Order: sequence, then C-alpha cells, then structure tokens
Amino acid sequence: MRLAVEMLGLAVGARRLCSALSFCVEAGELWCILGRNGAGKTTLLRTLAGLSPPEAGRIVLDGRELSGWPRAELARARGFLPQSQGDAFSASVLETVLTGRHPHQPRLADQWRFDLGGTAAGLREILGRLGLEPLLHRDILSLSSGERQRVAIAALLMQDAPLMLLDEPTSSLDFDKQLMVMRVLEERLAEAGKPCALLMSVHDINLAARFASHVLLFSNDGLVLAGPAGEVLTAANLSAAYEHPVAEFEAGEHRWFSPK
Repeated sequence: MRLAVEMLGLAVGARRLCSALSFCVEAGELWCILGRNGAGKTTLLRTLAGLSPPEAGRIVLDGRELSGWPRAELARARGFLPQSQGDAFSASVLETVLTGRHPHQPRLADQWRFDLGGTAAGLREILGRLGLEPLLHRDILSLSSGERQRVAIAALLMQDAPLMLLDEPTSSLDFDKQLMVMRVLEERLAEAGKPCALLMSVHDINLAARFASHVLLFSNDGLVLAGPAGEVLTAANLSAAYEHPVAEFEAGEHRWFSPK
C-alpha cells in the first residue's frame, strides 16, 4: 500500500489551508497530523479518504487516482474514523464492531449474506486488546464517549483496510486508554503479512513524539511541514506552528514538549 499526495491544495472558503503539499505514505508508517484548531487536519483526512475533493493536486492510492476508485473497492482499501459517532438507533457493541466487515461481505441476489468466517479469531483479539469484552452486549447508546470511541476503533480494525485514517481517535480517552489504543495501532502496523499504514490527527504533541514515525505539522498560515518525526518535531517548528514558545526535554528514551 502506498499513498502519494502530489501538490495538494486545500481551502475552506477564502481561507487557504495548504498549497502544493506533497508527501508519500508507505506501509508500516504511522503519520501523526498536528496543528492548532482549524488549521486543516480534519479537512486533510476527509480529502485523503475521498469524502471531499481537493482544490488542487492529486491523490494516488496504489498507483490509481483516488477519484477513480469504485466506492465498494475503496471501502476495502481505506478506512476512515471521524471525530464523533452519531448514533441514532440502539445496537449492541458486538453488532457495531461487526459493521466494519460490511465492505467484505458478498451480496447474493437482493440480500446481504454476513459470514464472519475466518475473522472470528480476529474479532476476539481486537475486543480483548481494546478492553471491550465486558461491554460486548451493551447498547452503544448507554456508553460513555470514551467507551464509544474504543468501539469505533474496533470497527475500523475489523474493516482491515491497508490504509487507515483516524481523526482524533484519542481525544475522549483517559491517558491509560490513549496508550492502549496507540499500542494496538502500533501492533497492527507490525502484523506480518498484513501491510498497512496509518494517518491520524492528534492534539497531544507528546503522544505523537512517542509513537509517530512521521509527522504533518500544520501552521495557520498555510505552511505544512511533512517528514520523519525526529526532523519535524522540534521546539522551533512547534513554537512557530502553535504561535507559542515550546520547550523540549528528554526523559529516558523519549522526548517531551511543553509550552513555556
């Protein structure tokens, strides 16, 4: 799986979010998207998911223009997790997680035939990793925002797409659950025989510093820095992007950033 973004231009109304943005995402990479509120993180993810057209430039997934992918085929190639889940009707946690398998189910005549098949073991593993087994038969309308977010992440993992786009997946989680989710995503990247790549927006700079292989850093002036995390995540770059002085510290094997 390879995602190539070439000379991408994004705008909201008269406001330009980025111009001539180019970067490539390869299998095994975890890209974190950072920047202030309104800088363009969600717009970029929606555009990469094929839900919004770019103002300029090309998005190429596995050698094909994103706009040329049939919708059903694209649903098997990329998964998208929005910031929030709008639940209008009751459903169990199990039923909701299994919706991630929908793009993979064959259609016979006028009926959908759902066959879990060989994914049963994967389902149990995902539920266990995300601590969802005790909630299996709970109604999603009764869940806390953090519990509901873990259910959404489980459904995304069940989709088993080689490209996963996540919009603030850790925003409603306690710090221990944030680490749990990041480790689960990291383990998914390392699974043998199932190459995939992740792009996710986050607000926690230190979470990105700990887990990201690459970073996209948005500034409010339309400038976007893209590259390896060690090169992009510097006190100077973060200070400029967030328009506030940022200090860098080292603790053990990790780097940490804090506003001054």
